[in-house]
Amino acid sequence: MKFILFFLVLLLSACKSTPSTQADIEKNKKSALELLVRIDKHYSCLDINSMKFGNTSIFSGEQLERVNQYIREYNMTESHYNELKKGQINVNKYIKHAQRLKGYGKDVYYDYIRETDGAFSGAQVLRGHYCESLLKDISSDAYKKTLDNVINFEDPSYDDISSKALLALGGGISKLIPSSSTVGAKNNLKKINNKLKSKHICQCTAKINPSISLTHSVVSKLSTRLCESVDSEKFVNFLDTEIAVYEEKINQRNLGINSVDKDNIIYQYNEMKKSNVAAHFKESQRENTLVHYISELSPYIASMNKNDIDVKMYNCVKEFQAKSEYGLLY
Repeated sequence: MKFILFFLVLLLSACKSTPSTQADIEKNKKSALELLVRIDKHYSCLDINSMKFGNTSIFSGEQLERVNQYIREYNMTESHYNELKKGQINVNKYIKHAQRLKGYGKDVYYDYIRETDGAFSGAQVLRGHYCESLLKDISSDAYKKTLDNVINFEDPSYDDISSKALLALGGGISKLIPSSSTVGAKNNLKKINNKLKSKHICQCTAKINPSISLTHSVVSKLSTRLCESVDSEKFVNFLDTEIAVYEEKINQRNLGINSVDKDNIIYQYNEMKKSNVAAHFKESQRENTLVHYISELSPYIASMNKNDIDVKMYNCVKEFQAKSEYGLLY
């Protein structure tokens, strides 16, 4: 252990371009010790002996290889941890291993959602994903500042490059397609699933206890804002309209009808979108930032004390994200 600590201190000191002072060395020593404590917590969180990977027999091809690789990586954790303790590998190798477990954890979880049409999610499979959060220094000033920025963020202005590109693309397509056209049902379905995802994630996070930690408190406040948004008249009207238009498009296309008259809901919807593409786009994206922050912060909550309620909450968030991505909510 002393060898590992000495190595870590040297590594952290080498990152500086100027010679290290005694104060720097002590600071690096403290950081190294804290990292080793976090690694212990990460290893404990993984709880290798109790891990279950679900019914892997339902997979084949890439999915089967992915879950088998996840199992192999998971089982390698004990040897990596023991080698680190003996000074046989450096800390970076363990951290890279943890990052691989994180990636496989999410991928395999999503594979189960897709392969079973959402019937099986498997919270345990996510353990490799959320446990990795324990390696982050959540007691740092930088982390706390990030939480403050998240909780105080302004409603999105949609002026970022990606949104501008999407808005321009959407506006261009709307002008090209006649208002009488019945095409675009998949786009309506995507927006419906996205909205339903936000509604379900609000319910996932409704029981968070904000007093447990700063992270709990921030996610609780984000959840409150999300629930206010999904309960609003704007949300309900948008979702109802998208559903009605989607169902009408499917009905018309099944009848072989590619063009409708001005009295049809599809025509009125297309006209509404053309009259204000930006407003429709903004409403379709309204909850996305809140959902993003909740998704980014909730694994920290799940990993803190291996609390079953918090793990279920994170599983719930990831489940509805996956179901939305695969169009399984409507």
